[in-house]
Amino acid sequence: IQVEAILNMRLRRLRKLDEMEIRKEFDALSAEQAQLQNLLNSHEEQTEALLIEVDEIKKTFADKRRTDITDAPSAVVVPLEAQVEKEPVTVLLSAHGWIKTIKGHMEEGQEAKFKEGDSEAFRILTQSVHDLCLLTSSGKSFTLNVAKLPSGRGFGEPVRLMVDMGDATPISLFDPQNKTYLLATEKGYGFIAEKEALLSQTKNGKQVINLSKGDIPKFCLPIAKTADSIAVYGATNRMLVFPLNEVPTLGRGKGVKLMNLKEELLGDIIPFNKAQGVGLYGGPKRQRIFTDLSLWQGKRAQAGKLPPHGYQKSLSFYLPDLIEEVVVEEGGLDTLSQERVPQQEETPALTPKRLDELVSAITTPDEVKTEAKTETKKEPPVDFFSLLEEE
Repeated sequence: IQVEAILNMRLRRLRKLDEMEIRKEFDALSAEQAQLQNLLNSHEEQTEALLIEVDEIKKTFADKRRTDITDAPSAVVVPLEAQVEKEPVTVLLSAHGWIKTIKGHMEEGQEAKFKEGDSEAFRILTQSVHDLCLLTSSGKSFTLNVAKLPSGRGFGEPVRLMVDMGDATPISLFDPQNKTYLLATEKGYGFIAEKEALLSQTKNGKQVINLSKGDIPKFCLPIAKTADSIAVYGATNRMLVFPLNEVPTLGRGKGVKLMNLKEELLGDIIPFNKAQGVGLYGGPKRQRIFTDLSLWQGKRAQAGKLPPHGYQKSLSFYLPDLIEEVVVEEGGLDTLSQERVPQQEETPALTPKRLDELVSAITTPDEVKTEAKTETKKEPPVDFFSLLEEE
């Protein structure tokens, strides 16, 4: 029936239906056009439309934030310790300037291999991640990275290839673990330098000591936190003790006069704690810790006074708690002062006879001893039978 109704419908009525659909679509498109035109002409309409669309998007797709918005991260600095395995090593520097490292800490007396005619000058027990400080005769300080030093059983490499030393020679090689150091020259000038002032970042090094003509650095000693005094001994055979605070702290310079040496040279120097005292070493049988130093107490740059009896021919200092480090095996080398220290002999047991000898050695002058020896010479006994036969 419906098919027949459609077939019987007039063509005009079909066209009318099509026209109504077209007009309906045209009105919708015209309304949308007017709306879009208003949107383009109005910023407020655009903002409102965007807000509506964003809200619809949030309702459809929004969930809790999975990332955090923060400031940009800073550059990551990878320390040397993370790149190099930390292990104990021994650094050896020869008298001719050849340097090398050996794994592990060598024992005292353990020999190392050097070229013919060369010998050991410095032996440093350190770690592979540390930096060493090299002080030369020109007053310059250089920094050597232990991880970059040659290793193995060979002779090593010349240290001059690693730093620009020129014609200077090594004076001191040490591991700068202390905060401050006492620098002193042969002519008796010195000052206190902080650890940062001794470290250099370039191959050319850093000028630390300004030297006068004919003067060279001689000592670079670590200063303990408890140190409050300095003991000085000169080739004038004089000893002087003065407060540590009389020596200035400099980043670079010539320093101040530590002792009035006239034309002589500095023999030894040490920073120490006055309450603990300082040890005097005058030979294998003459070593003692002195706590009463009032006789030699004075001001910086004074001439000083004669050392105690028995220490006037040769004298060196040591700290009471570091005697084992100062008096090393015969032929060993003090890495800070570069002075050879004789080997200690074993102290004999304190018997009554030994006690009498010590008391007589202290109370009896040498001249009286020699006279007593000559006077106590016994004459041979008289043979009476031979005299009777002669008669």
